[in-house]
This record gives sequence, structure tokens and C-alpha cells, in this order.
Amino acid sequence: MKLEDFKSPQEDAEIEKKFTPPVSSQDSLGICYASAAATVINYEMCKLGKVDDCTSVSDSKRVSPLGIARYSSTADVGKLKQMDKNYSKLDVDSLRANGNTILNVATQQVIKIPTEQCSSLDKVLSKNPVLSNTEVKRAQAAVWDSLKNDYDNYRKALAEKCDQCASKYYQSATETVSKNLKIEDDQKVDPNLKNDSLRVLQAFQKDSYAEALNALLYPEQCSKTAIPFTGYGKTTVESFPDNPKGVTTANLLEEIKKVLQRKQPVLLEDICVAECASTDPQNPPQTHAVVIAGYRKICSKKEPTKCRTALKVINSYGASWQKNNSDGWVESEPLLGSIKISNASMSWLADKK
Repeated sequence: MKLEDFKSPQEDAEIEKKFTPPVSSQDSLGICYASAAATVINYEMCKLGKVDDCTSVSDSKRVSPLGIARYSSTADVGKLKQMDKNYSKLDVDSLRANGNTILNVATQQVIKIPTEQCSSLDKVLSKNPVLSNTEVKRAQAAVWDSLKNDYDNYRKALAEKCDQCASKYYQSATETVSKNLKIEDDQKVDPNLKNDSLRVLQAFQKDSYAEALNALLYPEQCSKTAIPFTGYGKTTVESFPDNPKGVTTANLLEEIKKVLQRKQPVLLEDICVAECASTDPQNPPQTHAVVIAGYRKICSKKEPTKCRTALKVINSYGASWQKNNSDGWVESEPLLGSIKISNASMSWLADKK
């Protein structure tokens, strides 16, 4: 749908632009669910703080998608220190991760949240442009799967007492890290951190890949410099549906409209982007998560009675995706029709009653 072919909106609602944080980019790391949750949280914090321009808020006051990606592993986190041990859900298969859980943990359970200043995708990931989902998946396979294979083979070689074999996999992992991850920038945050080769060696001593990945990507200092969610005790997380049985795309759209009319962004997940018809547990449908920031009912200039609904998407594919897709405005039917509706396919923050 080309928006220029339609008249001005007949009805619309959009979140406050001044409270909307800058568009993030997940680059080659599949944490769309965490990026979407961070957008919702940062919007709420800017709104509560009554900032004039959320895009200008410093990194020290903005929640990190990379930092809160760990919160998807469990909804019962207890103390924040328990979350410093691993990235058990930080992987290519986004079906195993959940933005709704992250939103609940980050805003209702933990006391402080890591910031962009300490745990940032810009500081960690290669900035090679990734414009399509296909490229994202390819990049993930090239970097993260390679790193995991090296970790698994390294640990196996150690167990078999083959030091030469272990050295080969360690060198391979170091090359992968040096080419793709800018972890040396973490030394600006914590000068006690080691260089690439020593960081990899230390990480590979961990008993699980999740713990190894956390050791590479998340300096412990980030928990010490974390910031409180300003809506703690004032907000709650709401979601839809409670039961997906019988829920239609029309139901989703109506619920989205209600939330947007209250000027709240919507975290929308379960959007199928590949292998949508697959029933193979070894090759399940691949899903994506975004934030819905507005809706418009627009009518054709040539046929005034022919109207459609457009939704404004904030996508973690970065600013280039937004620019190339009418600032994120897309037709609602294809987007909502691609959703594999499940419990809490939609989540948002609301004032606690």
C-alpha cells in the first residue's frame, strides 16, 4: 500500500512523538523481543520524566535491549544478581524468547535495569548494515552459531584432554569475536576487563554457552551502574489475549486501537517471518517482534468509500528500515494476518489502578 494514494486519515491515534526513543537496531543479533520491550520501557520513562525529546536522552538514562535480553529466561528472577549469570535466551531462535516476560521482569520485579551506556549493541556488534530478515538470519548463523560451535568443540576437546584441538577452537572463536564483536569498547566502562583473546578464554571456562556469552557481552559493572524504572509501583503490564482460541486479527486490531488511544505503545510479537507453515519441531516458524506506535484509517482518493487501516511500526531493523518503509507505516491486514496468535501476543504498560 502506498500512502500517497490515499487521503488524509479519517481516524487515527499515535503515541507522543516527543516521548518516543530513537529507533534501535538489533543488527546481527536476534533480540527483537528485547528491543521492542526496551522501546516500550524507554517511552514510559520519558513520559513519566516529561522530557522534551526522548531521542536526546543520554545513554546513561536509556534502558539497554542487550542488557534486558537476559530477563526472558524466567519470570521469577528474585534478586538482580541471579540474572548476571547467563543469557540463556539470547539465541537465534526467537520462539524461545518472549518480550512479554521481559516487560514484566524489567518493570515489575527487578530493582534496576542496565543502560545503553554500559551494555550497548552499538558497542558490541559489528555495524555491517542488515536490511532484511534474510540477512539477519544469515548473519546470526555466521556469527552466533559459529561461536557456539567453537565453544562446544572447545569444551569437548578439554574433556578429551586434547589441548591442541582445544587451542584450534579457541583461536577460531577469538577470530570470530575480533571480526564481529567490539567488546574492547567495554574496557572504557570497566578497565579491569581483558582484551579479546583473554575475554574469550575466560568465557570458554564457563560451564554453559549461555554463561560464556554473558561473560563476553555483559560486564558485571553494568549491574552496578543500572538505573531504576521510574514507573515501578505506578504501572502494570497488560496483555492480550489471555486465551488465543477464537481470537481473530480483527480482535487484535481493535485492542491495538484502544491502547493507542491511551497514548501507549504496543509490543506486538508472534509475527511470522519465515517457515510459517512448518510443523517440524526441528524447523519451527520464525517469528519477530515490533512496537506499534500508531494507527490510521485512510481512504482512497479515487474511491472514497474504499478505506484501509495502517499501523505505524517501530522496528528493530534500524533507522534505514523505517526510512525505506514510509516511516514505519504499513497496512494492518498483512501484518496482523502473519501473527501466530498465542497468549499475550500483545503487551503494553498501563497505570496501576
